[in-house]
Amino acid sequence: MDISQQIILTDDVMRSRLSWMVVGWLFLVAVLLWHRIKARLPGSSGPLIYASLFSLNHLFGGFIYCLPWYEPQHLYLVHGGWSVEMTYLGFIPSVQGFGAFVVGVLAMDRLLLRRAIRFARAQKPRVIKYIPVLLSGLMFSVVLSPLLGSIPSVGALVSAGQRLATIGFILAAWTAWKKGNNGGVIRWIGASLIFPITSTVMGGFIGFGTASFIMVVVFSAPFVKQRLLVVVSGLLLTYLGLSVWVTYSRDREEIRDVVWGNQGMDSRVSRVFDSFSDWEFFDITDNEHLERIDMRLNQNHFVGRSVDYMSMGGEEFAKGETIWFALISWIPRIVWPGKPTIGGSGSMVSDYTGMTMSENSSFGVGQILELYFNFGHKGVVVGMFLLGCLIRYLDIKSGICLDRRNLVGFILWVLPMLVMIQPNGSMAEVVSSCVSAGILSVGLNVYFKFFESRRKGELLSETELNREP
Repeated sequence: MDISQQIILTDDVMRSRLSWMVVGWLFLVAVLLWHRIKARLPGSSGPLIYASLFSLNHLFGGFIYCLPWYEPQHLYLVHGGWSVEMTYLGFIPSVQGFGAFVVGVLAMDRLLLRRAIRFARAQKPRVIKYIPVLLSGLMFSVVLSPLLGSIPSVGALVSAGQRLATIGFILAAWTAWKKGNNGGVIRWIGASLIFPITSTVMGGFIGFGTASFIMVVVFSAPFVKQRLLVVVSGLLLTYLGLSVWVTYSRDREEIRDVVWGNQGMDSRVSRVFDSFSDWEFFDITDNEHLERIDMRLNQNHFVGRSVDYMSMGGEEFAKGETIWFALISWIPRIVWPGKPTIGGSGSMVSDYTGMTMSENSSFGVGQILELYFNFGHKGVVVGMFLLGCLIRYLDIKSGICLDRRNLVGFILWVLPMLVMIQPNGSMAEVVSSCVSAGILSVGLNVYFKFFESRRKGELLSETELNREP
């Protein structure tokens, strides 16, 4: 639809169309859920993890503008042009991209069916305990991240290594499942709440830890025997997650003042505790709660601003320039001193939306926005289709390794997949993370040989390993 035709639509019409697009989005999520249950090839829930995090940044922002009583009143939102129109313009390519992603996931099953069967036959058990994996993730998070995290290139390697803690929790839940310990699975899922807590206390950001928590929950949920419990818990967690967000975002600046001010751990924990002691349950009729979602969980606004800005001639399409920079971003400058440079996510958001971004805030460009300002709607569809294919490819490889008890192989395939899942990151960040994960996987293959089980039944007995819970 031409931009001039969209502008004349009334707010009520746009809200109505947004409602139908939200329904379509939920249908796509249901398709991925059905695919996870009925897939002919094993998987490790990679597409569902991506869909969960992608929905976090797009679906809720689209949903709040379906509500007839919601109208942005906060000065930041009003001055920034947040509106039903911008969200509507941005939600269209978001839905298109998500649909293409789902098609890519489904298509990869057919493309890989025979090869995956041969790959599965070649897998041999390489059993490892989850404890060294957890310890490795802890080392990257607590020791290496503060020391080396700010160094270019090395920082990407350290960030990828932090995901080992997430994989350790996943393997712990899988181990409990294989032992038939349903309560153990639930306890490990609950214990993964440590991720958002520590990321808030240590860094002042809740996002990275929340992503790890979602990864553990989505991956481990199929291990829980009671399906009704999974469904009810999923709905409850969604509501509680929104409640956590509106509470955290209310006091976010105060929390960061304490954390970034290098105050002691007692002060940080006390500040976070004080915030959540004054807990706010999410209220869908509370305009202020909806505004807090709109401010940081509505990536559609930036996409809509780009659609509007570029259609008016504000900026030419990048025609793959940022994609090219992403492909070479991982090459260290010591190897290529004259490597071209490109601004970060905030710079790209500003360049292709015409917005003036605050230097004190971080803004993720996201795959939909970057694909759009490079190639338009067609670029969004093609790019997200290829992303769906790639994530499902890694998902199948890691799933087969896990199914065949090649736990080391599982780690080496699932690590690149998890670091790739950054729906709000730039292509450069995604590529750098994936390359770093690949390099790290080579080192881990050697490292884990020291921890692999050499004695029969050290991790699980053969009966337990072959049991189908």
